[in-house]
Amino acid sequence: MAQFPAILSFAEIYDEDLPAVGPWALNIAKLARAGVPVPQGFVITIEADPKFHKREIFSAYSRLSGLLGYSPVCIRTEKGTNKVRGEAVVFDAIRRSLPAMVYKPPKAKLQGRLFTIDPDKDDFNKIAIEAGESLPEDLEDELLILAQRIQNVLYFPQEARWCWDGKQFVIMESRDIAAGPPEGVKRTKSKREENKKYRFQALATKIFSITGESIHADGAGPLDAEEGEIVRLCGSLHPNPVIYAPCGQIKPEMISVIRSEYNNLWLAIPPVHAPHELSKIISMLYEHRILKAETFRIFASAALPVNAIEPKSFFVEGIAGVIVYPDALAETLTGTDAFDKRPSVTDWAVRRVLKEAGRTGMMSIVAGTYPSHSEDFLEKLIKWGASAVSVEDKAFSRVREVVAREERRLIY
Repeated sequence: MAQFPAILSFAEIYDEDLPAVGPWALNIAKLARAGVPVPQGFVITIEADPKFHKREIFSAYSRLSGLLGYSPVCIRTEKGTNKVRGEAVVFDAIRRSLPAMVYKPPKAKLQGRLFTIDPDKDDFNKIAIEAGESLPEDLEDELLILAQRIQNVLYFPQEARWCWDGKQFVIMESRDIAAGPPEGVKRTKSKREENKKYRFQALATKIFSITGESIHADGAGPLDAEEGEIVRLCGSLHPNPVIYAPCGQIKPEMISVIRSEYNNLWLAIPPVHAPHELSKIISMLYEHRILKAETFRIFASAALPVNAIEPKSFFVEGIAGVIVYPDALAETLTGTDAFDKRPSVTDWAVRRVLKEAGRTGMMSIVAGTYPSHSEDFLEKLIKWGASAVSVEDKAFSRVREVVAREERRLIY
């Protein structure tokens, strides 16, 4: 009896399927699950017998290629990638080498490769972007963000093929650089490499995107969130998405359902007035064995005056870190909306929480608008030991420069 199905969609592929699908398909499946745009496609596994499963293969190709059934597809095997069209040609390409990843290439306006390290010098401090022509600065920044996402999701340094379809970047393939070139392929410099750009990457203080994805936990019952209190997965630059939900809606069933799709989920508990409220939620999650998972982490939130006055009391057992909201602290401490001008008491409160988190070994993430818009505040966060900052996408490149400069200043 076959151990694996003959055909798997990207959504059906997990780590244990590596022997059946190959590393390139597993990488694409991981990226897709993390929300990185990838093409439509499927994998013909090592278990498939092309002659026996011919009808299934043709059916999968027909669904992928459209009504006419003659659109080109790319076939990725251990020998490389070929672009083919037509059932007979596709079948011939597949039967020669399994496993095979089959995907529909996007209509690309721009395309190229990216490297999450400098591939020529193995420099982990740089991201290399290769394109057939110079990219506009906004697209280059977007691609830089995407490169960091890929690195965080797949962990190992990556070489990825990308394309720009006019609306978004799509990652067509991604492979571990340490794996070397595909069998029989020699690495040579192309004319495109003349347009390769390198960008500073390695930072001690991590920078997360605040881009979020609204979700509904099917089967977990209605969430009944008040306006502005939606269940949301955030952290597109981080390998661990964070779910935010009102305290009264943190149900084990909801978290279990969401973790079935996002098995590296972190939970951020909204601000509470007393430590026992945190302990109650943590105990509930322990009872349902949710905290047994090695990848699961719980974060407290600091947005109320009491959270800053006695931060240590909220670092109860089971808490992995704290998310600090300077905007909310400014409002709750002064009683006014202080977006335009940050009150000095805000700096006192944030510093107090970050310093206490550092002393107790807790991770600290600073969210809100201030890190994106206030350079002097960002500089202070680095000095106070923030583990990470959450910023708007449009501010990402500028924030990186500030963080890199301040870190170098502290080190040297």
